[in-house]
Formats: sequence, structure tokens, C-alpha cells
Amino acid sequence: MWTIGTTPHDSRNKYSLPLNDIAFFESQVSKAIEGYKETPVIKPSDLKRSDTGVHWRGVVLFYEIYKKYGHETIITILQVLAKLKIVATSIFLDELKAVMGDEIPNLIEQSLTKREYNL
Repeated sequence: MWTIGTTPHDSRNKYSLPLNDIAFFESQVSKAIEGYKETPVIKPSDLKRSDTGVHWRGVVLFYEIYKKYGHETIITILQVLAKLKIVATSIFLDELKAVMGDEIPNLIEQSLTKREYNL
């Protein structure tokens, strides 16, 4: 699942913010932004997901969510991911809806098939 690659990168990035390591955060996000547009979408129409680059897409997606909704929202998303017993997008989104309501899980789901993110 795409979140397996995304979560370690994003956790490291988001937890660097409270430590006031803005330079580290920005350098990591910049790498992801530079690379994600050249990678396949997370959930292609043929459902044959590439193993290449989806973690960068996930980092950029979470970064866009961070910019729009804030640090605490990303922390909640990461906490939900950490508690999953079965790692699957549908289960993740269902658990996220139970904790956060529909808005952000729906946004994530819609973004899985997009080439670029404009949240």
C-alpha cells in the first residue's frame, strides 16, 4: 500500500517541525515535490500500481493536506495509520472517516488518481 512508503518519510518530516528543524522539513518536501510529477499516480485506472515513486506522491499529498489543514491533522492521520492491523487503502480511509469525518478521507481518495495535487 502506498502509505507504507509514505508514512516513514512523512512522519520524519512532520515531527521535525515541532523540533523547529524547518530547514530539514523543507529540504525533504522539496525532494518529494521535484520527483512526484514524474511518477505514476497512486491508484491507476488499471489498478496495476507501480512500486516506483508512490511514496513521493504520498509525501506530497500529505504535505498539501498539511498546508491546508495543519500539523495536527497530519499527526491524526499518522496515528490512524500506525494503529491499522491490516494496511489497505479502503480500511485506512474507513478508519480515518471514523476519527475525522468525511472531508479529508474523501479528499485523499479523490487524490489517489490525480497526476497533480491542488487542494
